[in-house]
Amino acid sequence: MNKWKRAFLIIAGIDLIFIIAVIVMFIILTQGQDRLPPAPRGNLSAAPIFTVNADKKQLTNMVNSEIAKHPTGNLTYHVDLKNTLDITGDLKLFGLGIPFTLKFNPNVDQQGNIVLKEQEVKLGQFALPESQVLKFIQAGAGLPSWIYVNPGKKEIYVDMNHVVIKDRFYLKAKDIDLPNNKIIFDVYQKSAVKK
Repeated sequence: MNKWKRAFLIIAGIDLIFIIAVIVMFIILTQGQDRLPPAPRGNLSAAPIFTVNADKKQLTNMVNSEIAKHPTGNLTYHVDLKNTLDITGDLKLFGLGIPFTLKFNPNVDQQGNIVLKEQEVKLGQFALPESQVLKFIQAGAGLPSWIYVNPGKKEIYVDMNHVVIKDRFYLKAKDIDLPNNKIIFDVYQKSAVKK
């Protein structure tokens, strides 16, 4: 057999093994189920102590500052607020960095939590279903315990009930209207526990 033909078959074999490994890893990583948040926190003051109005630039800076404080292992990303909430980053898989972009429409639920509904997804050159990309993020991210990735619903749930500020204050989202640059949060104080 010609040495060029042999070299081609060896390279083709290595490519095939790599593709099979990626498929197997994909199947293993996507076996997780949607996590559901715990019940809302019950020991908050009855009424907010004050309301905070923010604009997209302020909130983008604050969120990216928090992201920088919490490394996520195989995932590096940042948030940008435009008319949608955009998450752009890099997912490391088999030592390779795979770029991704996720676009979400943020909504506020009745408990003041933020529900990010997936609008558009790009993961490198791969044409994957949107829920599969979220499963990759869920499996490899090491996100804070108050962020729930729900691939089945194509959403990310930010449980504001469990975000504590200075061990005394909690936030509830009141309104998020990105096209009109309107972002409002109520701040609650933790009630004293009666003994």
